[in-house]
Order: sequence, then structure tokens, then C-alpha cells
Amino acid sequence: MGRRMKWIFVVAAVLVLAFPLGVMAQEDAGPTDTLEAGMAGEEDLMDIQDDAALEDDLEEDVAITFGTVTRVDEGEIAILEYDFDADQDVEMAYIIDEDTEFENIASAAALQVDDPVEIVFLMLDGENIALIVKKEELALEEDVLDGDDSLEEEDLGMPEAAPAAEAEE
Repeated sequence: MGRRMKWIFVVAAVLVLAFPLGVMAQEDAGPTDTLEAGMAGEEDLMDIQDDAALEDDLEEDVAITFGTVTRVDEGEIAILEYDFDADQDVEMAYIIDEDTEFENIASAAALQVDDPVEIVFLMLDGENIALIVKKEELALEEDVLDGDDSLEEEDLGMPEAAPAAEAEE
């Protein structure tokens, strides 16, 4: 045999002998190791699924409402809101805690009776927990009626009225 053929034969023999040793090493790992590795993967998957289910539950229980403030107590705000099922205004209470965010106001203490508010809340164990309380800034009727009358008809996209002289022609 030539030198090249000997080299190929040695490489082939090493591969043939090494292959069964690799297979046997995997078999020595045993079913327990493989099972534990598979279970660890399943536990991770279950954790991810549990987290996703929790987020879905939270999204389903988060709601938004609006109304006017009727009272503000320590840790709670009550508003008068419209109940579509009862077809009337009802007073609803919302728990305020350290996680509640406020928009357009510094805190619940800055709210006054009859302030219009919007509340994003979480329904949890029969209680309404305020996540975000936003004081609505409404324009006063006087500001709207007595406001800037600088808008002209052309600003509103309306055609200009024809002068009386042109209309007679």
C-alpha cells in the first residue's frame, strides 16, 4: 500500500473505533439525566406559560372609567359614574395605594369634589384598585363662548359669501 492509502486506512479505523465509544458515552448518561434535562425545559416552559396566563388575566381585569369626584379619603377615592347596566349614575370607590400613578395632579390630596377624572383600574378580589388617576382638564364654557373669535369662514373650510353687488349681476 502506498503511503496515502495507509493514512486513509488509519483515519477510517480511528473513526470506526471512536464512533461506538461516543455512542456508549451517551448511553452512560442514563435516562435520568435526559429526563431531568427535559423536565427542566418543561418547567421553564410552564413558568413562561404561567406568566403569560397571569398577564392575560390582568389585561382582562383592567378597565377604565370616568366620572366626577364625590369624596377623597385616605387610601380611597369615590366617583360618580354612569352604570350602563343600571341606566343611572352610581358612586364607585377605588383604592389608591403607593403604586397609583397620577396625571395632571400631584396626588389624591389635590383632587376636589366635582373634579372630572378618568381612572384606569384593576378589579382584584372584588376590589377596584386604581392604577392611574387622571384629572381631566375641561375648558370652561365661558372660555369657549367668549374665547378667541379669530376663526374666519375660510378657516373652517366654508366658501366665502359672495358680496351683494356680485350676487345681483
